[in-house]
Amino acid sequence: MFKLLIPLLFIGVFTLNCKADDIPLKIAVVQEFGQFNPITLNLASTESFLHFVLRGLTAQDDKGVLIPDLADSIPSLKNKMAQIITDKSTQKIKAHWTIKKNAAWSDGKPVICQDWWLGWQAGLSANTMTQEKTLYSKIEKIEWTAQDPKKCSVTYTTSSWAFDRDLPYPIPYHLENAIFEKWKNQKEAYDQNSIYVTAPAMPGLYNGPYVVEDFKLGSHFILTPNKYFFGEKPKILKISVQHMGEANSLQAHLKTKSINMISAVGFPPDMAFSFADAEKDSDFKVFFQDSPIFQGLFLNHESPMLSDIKIRKALSLAIDRKKLTEAFFGGKLKPAETFIPPNFPEFVARKPTFNRADAKKILDADGWIISSDKKIRSKNGKDLIIDFKTSSGIKILETIQVFICSEFAQIQVGCSIKNQPPRILLGDTISKGEFEMAMFGNSILPDTSLTSMFSSKEIPTKKNSWTGANNLRWKSAKADQLLLAFDQEPNRSKRSQILKDLEKEILDQVAFIPVYHRREAAVIPKTLTGLNYLGKGTNFMFPERWKLP
Repeated sequence: MFKLLIPLLFIGVFTLNCKADDIPLKIAVVQEFGQFNPITLNLASTESFLHFVLRGLTAQDDKGVLIPDLADSIPSLKNKMAQIITDKSTQKIKAHWTIKKNAAWSDGKPVICQDWWLGWQAGLSANTMTQEKTLYSKIEKIEWTAQDPKKCSVTYTTSSWAFDRDLPYPIPYHLENAIFEKWKNQKEAYDQNSIYVTAPAMPGLYNGPYVVEDFKLGSHFILTPNKYFFGEKPKILKISVQHMGEANSLQAHLKTKSINMISAVGFPPDMAFSFADAEKDSDFKVFFQDSPIFQGLFLNHESPMLSDIKIRKALSLAIDRKKLTEAFFGGKLKPAETFIPPNFPEFVARKPTFNRADAKKILDADGWIISSDKKIRSKNGKDLIIDFKTSSGIKILETIQVFICSEFAQIQVGCSIKNQPPRILLGDTISKGEFEMAMFGNSILPDTSLTSMFSSKEIPTKKNSWTGANNLRWKSAKADQLLLAFDQEPNRSKRSQILKDLEKEILDQVAFIPVYHRREAAVIPKTLTGLNYLGKGTNFMFPERWKLP
């Protein structure tokens, strides 16, 4: 979507204009970030810093337990703040939420139910581009009174057990409503004209511990404490976040102290292991965390070639994942035969599926003929060459991509490499289906709905303003049934069995190809305390607890 600039120029300009030497915490992020509108953001690099500036009703702690954030408490059937109601023979949940009394926007205006209502409405609009429409469509109405503007009665469309999580973020009604009303009837117009885009440093946009003081897309942003934050006051008085698209320059910048921290997003795992080996004699340490993220090959099922399950199966069988993880990560990362993280109770270790001979047999039987020079297969005048994209500028990914292409070459399948900068690939190309096969990471969170990722109703299209997270464009009636059953099943052990059934359907149909399970890593100053975990594997959480001497 946006062009990347030369990384070293960022540092020069930033140091000159912002006096970076006076900033105690200077964070580098490899993947370019976007603006902070929580309704339309679609980049992991932006989401990883969201908890600095914006808070939702709930969050998850370092053990994955749901906890209140903006909310005073979490409604449940047990505490009688939620009830099951019947409406025209349909069972629904009605929950009573209360926003913290002292929760305010960064201009001092209180955070109220009307703000939550606007976030819900903006995300629900067919003209707004959002990643997960189910966050918005799960709610039927949000009500409040003028006498109690912080007490929100929310009626959900079903009686799903998951009503209390994956909720829309509030956005400031007093600022954003006029913008939304003006542009809501035009496709993606609100997305582009939101104040979060046009004036990201405006007072009042944020309710987290920090506000954006300065923002330059493609370059940097500066965070300073929000004096109206409802929670613990942040101890670090200024934080810079700088985009550095060239990962290989990170160590040099650490040594020169132009940065003293590296975000987990896009930070190559091989580099993390190397940094960890060198941390003894340095001012930094590497914070490792087992991750819910898997690295995979995501297949566009609207592709004429990859809509053929035989080709998908052959490609999956052709990759020696064990060899890949040993060659590139010294065996420190685990090969992935499934998308379910190894620390999940539903995880079952599977035997390696690598079988080059079977892959060849499948393609032979499907009528793909090997050329006379034995380099490529063809059928009906069409060569079996797969367009393959990953994030450019991240050397380890580009090298792994070459390895995978060499594996495909062993079964006479060709690769056409067409890499793009992460912001373009992950922020635009994938959601618009302008790819055939792409390699990137995706997370599976514990006991969380997977409807947005796999439901046939969640396929982004131009008609729905590219909304939805089923970027595979995969359709399976069986998966749809299992996803619905999972969302409606209140019993945890029964949900686990449904997840296993869904896993089988996904793997049997080769909806995508898992490659390896990730371990996320961030580089932090040795003197930094209070960083306990990374939400979703890469998100910094509760930065108000961070402390530097």
